[in-house]
Amino acid sequence: MTHWNTSDADTKAGAASTRCVLVVEDETLVAMMLEEMLQELNCSVLGPAGDLMEAMGLAEKGEFDLALLDVSLRRTPSFPVAEILQKRGIPFAFMTGYAKRYLNQFGWTMAFSILVSMLPFRLPWREQAFLSWAGLRGAVPIVLALIPVTRAPDSPSARLLVDVVLVLVVLLTLLQGTTLPWVARLLRVSRGAEATEIEVDSAPLDELGADLLQVRVPVGSRLHGVYLRELRLPKGAVVSLVVRAGDGFTPVPDTRLKERDQLLVVTTAAARSRTEQRIRAVDRAGRLARWRGESGRS
Repeated sequence: MTHWNTSDADTKAGAASTRCVLVVEDETLVAMMLEEMLQELNCSVLGPAGDLMEAMGLAEKGEFDLALLDVSLRRTPSFPVAEILQKRGIPFAFMTGYAKRYLNQFGWTMAFSILVSMLPFRLPWREQAFLSWAGLRGAVPIVLALIPVTRAPDSPSARLLVDVVLVLVVLLTLLQGTTLPWVARLLRVSRGAEATEIEVDSAPLDELGADLLQVRVPVGSRLHGVYLRELRLPKGAVVSLVVRAGDGFTPVPDTRLKERDQLLVVTTAAARSRTEQRIRAVDRAGRLARWRGESGRS
């Protein structure tokens, strides 16, 4: 796989002139093949450089038009060479047979940056991890790739850079878009949205080791008319507040639920799953949900 970087150097000479290419490759056979291919394209070759020090020396002092860099030189990344080329404004391309390893490196770096940016918001770590996974795509790489095109509209390398970035963004979007539900289930950040009949949102109370569930009783729900004592929530869960028509009050066992009521349920983390299942079961089948075989599972 090849990853391009470009600069204004592409705007120099015309296409008919011979260009010199720096080849950085530690595999002799691959280097010979590249050299032969470049010569067929009427290009001269500087190198090949087989180790990092030699490559850095040629990158600093050599006279050439562009460079082809093997990402791994005897298990050493060639990124320092790329940094030198960037400073000199010389376009280069990464070549690697280890795309998965190094792309994962870049991907996790991006994920880590998103994770760090979320720290001031004090989100639960599961939500931060989910945002880090979902955030590895977007328009920023495309916008950055368009900068060389605006400076050198006729540059083939600049246009190729845009094409490559677009393909990578589409591939990452497809990869992450199809795995988001699985990642959400893995991190347990989608459990509060499992219900379709009623809305259940959660806000973790970390210091108490408990969760706060917000339950809305929709029109047509069989929760309507159920007394609080008939709800029979599991041990460790309690309805702490009922909001009805904009007024909140502390419920008692004889409080009868109505449509459009909003309930705040405090539950321990261990009882949360059973609490949600019980609420859904009564929502679907009424106070006799257990007798009717309704478990409340999605």
